[in-house]
Amino acid sequence: MKRKVSLMFGLLFLILMSCEKEETVAENLEAIKSTSSIGSNGCEVNGNFNPISFSNEERIFTAVGLSGFSSVWTVESGNIQIIGSSVGSSVRLRFLSNFTTGSVMVKINNPGASTDCDVVLNLYKVGFDPNCPNTGPSAVPIFSQFGSPTPPGYQEGNLGSNSLCVNTIANRLSIPFDPCVSSYSWTINPSGINVADIFPEDNGNAATVIIKNAGNYTVTLVTSNANGTRIEVFGLNAVNCNSGGGF
Repeated sequence: MKRKVSLMFGLLFLILMSCEKEETVAENLEAIKSTSSIGSNGCEVNGNFNPISFSNEERIFTAVGLSGFSSVWTVESGNIQIIGSSVGSSVRLRFLSNFTTGSVMVKINNPGASTDCDVVLNLYKVGFDPNCPNTGPSAVPIFSQFGSPTPPGYQEGNLGSNSLCVNTIANRLSIPFDPCVSSYSWTINPSGINVADIFPEDNGNAATVIIKNAGNYTVTLVTSNANGTRIEVFGLNAVNCNSGGGF
């Protein structure tokens, strides 16, 4: 009888040990599964994601927070060139002259895990943001801010309502920057070294004008985006103000 009871206790002990072992294995499998989810565990890429500004611009992107992982970079679409190695935590990209939009994928692999983490970088040139409206640039008044001295009655405001003094500097024309515009082009007519000139500033949405002879001038602003071009023409009057300004 004692032997039978002892045998029953032995079987019960083995069953309990077996259940405990199964629970431990299940917990370990769950732990392995959670640490294999790289995509939700710090899988990210750092870099400059602003629109590309000019042809052959180069930028560096880096997979971060993934020490010991291997990264492979691939151009999925667009006129983008990988400069140097395509394997490593960082990559140098060159956006060629005919680049408008494109994407680059980095596959980040943890050698000890069963799941890779893929990150897709969607990149585009200024004026080609897929979120921009499918229309050409909108008409925008040019804001004028002229340097000293200024003609009597001068007030800052929209171009066309003000005159400037010849031979003055810091005569600034501008419109608000529009990320959906791909290019700005400023011209003044008549123009020439001893007549008048205009110099683009900022991101192209502003310009400085210098006029050396009194008279009536025409300022033309051409804005373009992926869907069209807009041409706006404004009149500008230059007058003699005593001896003028900065020349």
